[in-house]
Amino acid sequence: MNMDKIIQLIEKAKSIAIVSHTNMDGDAIGSSLGLMLALRKMGKYAVTYIEENVPERFDFWLDIDGLVRYNGDKIGEHDLLIVVDVADRKLLGDRGRLLDEIKNTISLDHHVLHYTYSDNSYVKPDAAAAGEIVYDLVKRLGVQIDLDIATCLYVAISTDTGRFKFDNTTPTTHMIAGDLLSYGVDSNWISNKVFDENSKERIKLVAEAIGTLKMYYHEKIAVMHITREMMDKVHAKESDSEGIIDFAINIRGVEVGAVIREKEDGSLKASLRSKSFVDVSKVASMFGGGGHEKASGCTYQGDIMSFEEKLVNCIRGEM
Repeated sequence: MNMDKIIQLIEKAKSIAIVSHTNMDGDAIGSSLGLMLALRKMGKYAVTYIEENVPERFDFWLDIDGLVRYNGDKIGEHDLLIVVDVADRKLLGDRGRLLDEIKNTISLDHHVLHYTYSDNSYVKPDAAAAGEIVYDLVKRLGVQIDLDIATCLYVAISTDTGRFKFDNTTPTTHMIAGDLLSYGVDSNWISNKVFDENSKERIKLVAEAIGTLKMYYHEKIAVMHITREMMDKVHAKESDSEGIIDFAINIRGVEVGAVIREKEDGSLKASLRSKSFVDVSKVASMFGGGGHEKASGCTYQGDIMSFEEKLVNCIRGEM
C-alpha cells in the first residue's frame, strides 16, 4: 500500500490507538510516541498502549500523557489502530486482540519478513528503523516537528542503528538525524542515558554472562547464555540483559554472536547478531523467529545446551 492511503485513513480518523511489539526497544517506543505526539498536534485523540514496564533507559518518557498500560480490559472506542515496528501479530502479545476490536488497522514496518495481519500495510525494508517511516509520515501529514517529537524519533533511529554504526545506516538516515537535531535534540544526553548508563545489577549480569562464553567454528561464532538463576543471583531485571550480545559480536574475528536467555516462563530467547556476511534472519526463521539480516531473534522450548547446539549448527550452515 502507498503512503497516500495511510494518510487518508489518519486524516479521517478521530480516535487512534498505537501499539508496538512486546519487549520494547528504542525504535518501538520512540516511533510509537513520536507518532502519537504528532497525531495529537493534528487534533486527534491518540493513545499508545504498552504491555510491560518501560525499560529504565527510556524512563524519561514515563510521564508522557497518553502512554497507557494495557491490561486486557475493553478499551475505549477507537476508529483506527496503527501498529508500529511489528513484523508478526504474535509479537503484540495480548494487544493482538485490538486488531479484531478496532475497525480500521494500519501497520508501519521495516522488517524484511513481514507477515501481513492488518487491513493496510506499509512496509519499507530499506528503512533503517520504523522511526524513519514515522518521520516521513509526520512530514507528509504536515505536522510541525517539535523538540519532543524529534527526541522520540532520534532515539528510535539511533537505537536501531546502534548509534549509526550498523550497516543499515544510510545517507537518508543521517539526513533525517541531522534534521531532528536541528530541533534541539540533545544527542549527548541521549547517548549517555540510552547507551552508556548502566545499573550495578547489569554490570554484575554482564560478568555472569561472559563467564559462559563459548567459541565455535574456528572462533567465528561466540555464544553466551543467561539463566534465571543468574538473573536472580544479581537481582537483575529483564532490561538489564539488553545489549549484552555486544560483548560476543565485538570479539575480534567473530562473525556471529548469540545470547540465549531463559525467560520467566521457562522458554528460551536467542538474540543473534552478524558482523558482515551471515544473514541471521534466516537462522532465526528456522526456529520460527525473524528480524533483520544482521540482527534477529527467536524463541525455543527446551534446555539451553540443546538449543545452543542446534543454533550453532544452523549458523554454521549459513557460513
